[in-house]
Amino acid sequence: MGIEKRRHPRVDVDWPVTYSVEAQFVEKITNISAGGAYIQSHRPLWADTVIHMAFTLPGQSTPIPVKAKVMWVVETSIDDNGDIVPGGIGVQFLEVLEKDRKAIEDFVEKSDNKS
Repeated sequence: MGIEKRRHPRVDVDWPVTYSVEAQFVEKITNISAGGAYIQSHRPLWADTVIHMAFTLPGQSTPIPVKAKVMWVVETSIDDNGDIVPGGIGVQFLEVLEKDRKAIEDFVEKSDNKS
């Protein structure tokens, strides 16, 4: 296993996320940190694409709006059994309110301590 290059701790989640580029999509976040997230998606986007996204932390009622940039892309593929392996996009958060970033950090820290 390689050396972890991320600056922020990251935890696995399974949350709906709405994001828009030219159209609006509903997908799911499968892991998150205070600095970014991975969105599972069958809709490939180009690296460096800027998106606007919103998601809700567990126990909260107000969605967190985030401006993010696609840093890397995983194409949807077919595995050896013929099953579809969904692709996705790794995004870096560009703009998020400080109170929301703190709420994400707190969530990650609490979740990370449970494992």
